[in-house]
Amino acid sequence: MKRRSKKIIVIFIILIVLFLIWVELAVGIFGSPFAGS
Repeated sequence: MKRRSKKIIVIFIILIVLFLIWVELAVGIFGSPFAGS
């Protein structure tokens, strides 16, 4: 059970990272050079 919850946390973190990358590419909130319009 503990192993499963750890896997869920890892997946959740990956989803958050992917979401942040998508937001950065779409909006450019961090002002990175590869940000879109």
